Amino acid sequence: MLNLTLKNVGIIKNAKIALNGLTVIAGENNTGKSTVGKLMFAIVKALSRFEQDLNEDKKKQIRETIESIYFKIRKSYSFQKYPALKQEFHPEFFVEQVEKLLAHNHLNELNLLLEKKRRIWDNVQSSIPIQGTEFHRLTNELEKINLDFEALNHLVTQKEDKKSVIKRALTKALVSEFHFEITPKNAQLKSFISIEEGMNKIFEIEIEDNQIAGLEFYDDVFFNDVTFIETPILLQMYDVVNSASTLLEIINEDNKVQRLEQLGKPKVSLHLKDLMSKLENSQYFSLTFFEKENFLIDFLKQIHQLIHGNFYFDKKLKDFFFKRADNIEQSYRSVNTASGFKSFGTLQLLVESQFLDERSLLIIDEPETHLHPQWQVEYAKLIVMLAENNIPVLLSSHSPYMIQALKVLSSHIKNKANYYLAAPTEDNLTDIIDVTDDLNQIFKTLSEPLQKLVWS
Repeated sequence: MLNLTLKNVGIIKNAKIALNGLTVIAGENNTGKSTVGKLMFAIVKALSRFEQDLNEDKKKQIRETIESIYFKIRKSYSFQKYPALKQEFHPEFFVEQVEKLLAHNHLNELNLLLEKKRRIWDNVQSSIPIQGTEFHRLTNELEKINLDFEALNHLVTQKEDKKSVIKRALTKALVSEFHFEITPKNAQLKSFISIEEGMNKIFEIEIEDNQIAGLEFYDDVFFNDVTFIETPILLQMYDVVNSASTLLEIINEDNKVQRLEQLGKPKVSLHLKDLMSKLENSQYFSLTFFEKENFLIDFLKQIHQLIHGNFYFDKKLKDFFFKRADNIEQSYRSVNTASGFKSFGTLQLLVESQFLDERSLLIIDEPETHLHPQWQVEYAKLIVMLAENNIPVLLSSHSPYMIQALKVLSSHIKNKANYYLAAPTEDNLTDIIDVTDDLNQIFKTLSEPLQKLVWS
């Protein structure tokens, strides 16, 4: 069983949450339910892509160092007199040579390439007489170029510290999701986040003043991907989300011009861009991708029967459409389709995109928002179907209908279902408590406003 422990994260004072099948967090608005989902999204995304970040960072540093060498040489020597300098050290040519060898892990050839470049440089600089007033200036530039060569050699041969790479990846993901707002406001408190599996620690993070102050990484997290569904309205926002950027993209961008272009774009959270990309991928779906006995075939059939049709992505029109089962000719843009339909359509498209499996965590934030009570029950059936087939789900809700449906429908997988209540504390924070054995605490909290209205 995988356990997430939180202390002083946003509005959450304390939480210990099991993620081993179906995890439901109930509570009123502004009690930290969504914080848990966003945090897990950021953590899993960061840990699943830190190696990609390592490669991107290394490429960025190599390009910057090669550019530094080139511009210093250009500043000091005439390419007309020494054309070999421009041919050998032009960034586009030099960077391509280095990246090609790095991509294939040809380290010996890479060392030979750098030695060759260094010899060319040494031969040129030793053949140039430096006299008079230029002596001190050029000598200083030569020393800087030589230091850049040493830095480049170190970059291509060094083995990056895994811990520092993970820290950078986590920082980027947390910034993208929380915009530098993780530690509690108006309080000098440190945030603590840890994940354990069974008796084993996986990692621990300490955050102070919204910066990672401490990180201990012991082993890989079980999840290798995560998807966060926040709203079905996303289906009608393709152009907006696709043209927007995330803070993560701005942080990653190493080209100043492109970074400035990103700054002019609207900003969206990383989980929105991630989900949109996955839903768009559904255009390549075919039932032949699934084995005959795959439960996901029945999953898709149930959705089809519920909404009497299916959603699809039109690449040419750059939009999601709903096609009714009884009218092959007509399709409706997602903006003209009921929000409840889009709730089921999002699940349909996500399954068709083939991003759901036992190592991919699915996070759903308050799915009941666009569903009437009967369809909340139908939605709960689909969620339980995923959980009973080993697809992990973390769901937050403030609907008694949804939670009661999940409780009843998941009775046969009690060992894989955990329920929590986000309960306000006296200091205006929240404790997320385990109420798996007493769901009446949830129903009492969520029904209290109606009872007050009726009996007042």
